[in-house]
Formats: sequence, structure tokens, C-alpha cells
Amino acid sequence: MHMYALTLQRSAAINCVAYGNFSGPKLHEIVVAHGKSIELLRPDAAGKVQSLCHMECFGLVRSMVTFRLPGASVDYLVLGSDSGRVSVLEFVKERNQFERLHLETFGKSGCRRAVRAMKSSFSCEFLRGNSQECLRHFCFMRRPPAS
Repeated sequence: MHMYALTLQRSAAINCVAYGNFSGPKLHEIVVAHGKSIELLRPDAAGKVQSLCHMECFGLVRSMVTFRLPGASVDYLVLGSDSGRVSVLEFVKERNQFERLHLETFGKSGCRRAVRAMKSSFSCEFLRGNSQECLRHFCFMRRPPAS
């Protein structure tokens, strides 16, 4: 049996923000993390912000970074959680949700210590450097061949 706690009202405080083109090329979008949920926002022509997607996560989102593979037209989202896991997400327009491409665990799962949370947030921030080669390998290894 797995326990999952949901509240009646969504969290309004924003913990992390990431900017990128998630649903298509040259579409400026913002992903915000509200505690244990992520939301994809896009400004319209009138200047108002529209919510495209809202998804609940299992853990608290501690850090968020976008990256783009060379030659790709969309960005990917890397999340670091409080349990010490780093996951790579891709937005799928047809299903209107983020799908996980890769999940990496630092240490044992289930125990939410500050050390593991710091590890995942440092790993998430380190992706801005040269470690995109590692993620590029994981994303192409996990993706089914194009038909």
C-alpha cells in the first residue's frame, strides 16, 4: 500500500522557476514549482498568463533547470526532489503532460535527508556545465527509435 497526501487547495507559493520552449519551437513558456506540483504557463498576446498543464509530483521539488540537446527544437526539464532523485522530463503536447525520460536516485529511496536533497539540487545546478553529455546519452538511450 502506498500513501499519497493531497490537499484541498493548491499551493500558491512558487519555489522554483524555469524558462524555455517546452511544447514547441519559439514558444516562450515558464514552468513553476508549487511545492509538490509543477505548472506550465504561457503568456498570450494580451499579456495574460495561461496555464497549459498542472501536474502533481510525488515529492517536493527542490531545484529545476532546463536544457536543450544540440539540434533539438524543444527544451527538457530537470527536476531535483527532496528525496534525492533527479528526473529528466519532456512535455508531450498530444497528452498535455510532462513525461519522465530518466530518473536517477542518489542513495536509498524513502529516507528524505537534507544531505540527499542538497545532492540533487547541486546535481541539477551542475547541468548547466559540461555534464549535458551524460544526459544526452540517457535521453537517446531511453527514447524509442523513430519510425
